[in-house]
Amino acid sequence: DKLYAFFDFEKPYFTKYGLDTVAVGHPISDGLDKYKKTVKDEKIITLVPGSRINEVKKLLPLFHKTVDMLYNCGYRGYKFVIPTVETTEKYIKQDIKNWRIKPTLVCADERYSVYANTYIAIVASGTVSAELAIMHIPTIVVYKMNPLTVLLAHILLKIKWVSLVNILMDKSIFPELLCKKANPCSVVDSLQQLTLPSVRDAMVAELTKADNKWVSGNKKPAYLIAEDIIKSL
Repeated sequence: DKLYAFFDFEKPYFTKYGLDTVAVGHPISDGLDKYKKTVKDEKIITLVPGSRINEVKKLLPLFHKTVDMLYNCGYRGYKFVIPTVETTEKYIKQDIKNWRIKPTLVCADERYSVYANTYIAIVASGTVSAELAIMHIPTIVVYKMNPLTVLLAHILLKIKWVSLVNILMDKSIFPELLCKKANPCSVVDSLQQLTLPSVRDAMVAELTKADNKWVSGNKKPAYLIAEDIIKSL
């Protein structure tokens, strides 16, 4: 009878079929403000290869080569952290045994504290990029896909961006390195740009402008849904 969507841009996909649709904002925006931090005490680079084992297997080699390249380029004062989930922890722990610079692994429950102290994040496309956008953390989005999937996406999808904050603002705020662009040289180039204060400040300013895009008014999504249901009784 009724659909509760996150964002206004989603509504036309359903209302054109006669489905009553209400945008209520994204629930991940609840509670993340307390983790926002403007000064980074340590140069922590957080690597998030995703939560599904298939995407982790594709992105870990990229992260490994990126960390090595950063070290070889003289970026030796950085600490690397990888948040893991139960389904990926064992694989990641085994994989990083072969890394020259070994990242610290943390459980998913600690990820927001890690994000709050992150200097730059390099992450798989997904919900994590939205979390980092809400927290105003400079981020690079990477993703590797099967070539057939890429071809189908170009044919079927008419979107410019994959990162939610880029979609909401209709501009490139987070750099997106997808498919062939997801290579160590491109990641390191983007990371070097994000070490420049002017570039970092400009990105954070854009993320701040996006703050009101995650919510619908001043009420939380769950409250808006409950309120609307009660009205319709």
